[in-house]
Amino acid sequence: MDGLIAFWTARLDEIEQAARAAGAGTPEGSWSQADPDTRPGRIEDGTGNVVTYDEGSPDDGQAPHIALNDPASALADVAADRALIELLGQAAREDDYDVSRVMREVASIRAARFSSHPEWKQEWAP
Repeated sequence: MDGLIAFWTARLDEIEQAARAAGAGTPEGSWSQADPDTRPGRIEDGTGNVVTYDEGSPDDGQAPHIALNDPASALADVAADRALIELLGQAAREDDYDVSRVMREVASIRAARFSSHPEWKQEWAP
C-alpha cells in the first residue's frame, strides 16, 4: 500500500505544480468562459486576461470543459485527494473504525470541490 500512496502523492504533486504555474498571478486561479453566447471559445482568468482565444479553438464543447477544469479546480482536487489519503491512513490505523463515518467523510471531501456552487450547503463541508 505504501508504494501506491507514494505513486498517488507524486501524481498529485505534478498536478499541483502545473496548476499553480497555470494560475499564477490570477485571483484563486479561476478561469471562466468570457461570454458563452457571443464568444464561446474565449476563456479568461480571474483578472480578465485571455487564457484561450475563440479563433477556431477551443470549440463550443471544449471551452466549458477548460473553464470548469481551471487551476483552482485542479488544486481543489489535489487538496481533496490529499485529505482522502490522510483519512484512509487514519482508518487503516484504527482497530475499529466506523465504515459509514468514513464513507460520509469521503463523500464530503470529494464534494467540497464544488463548494463555490450556489446550491452547496455549508453543512456538507468536511
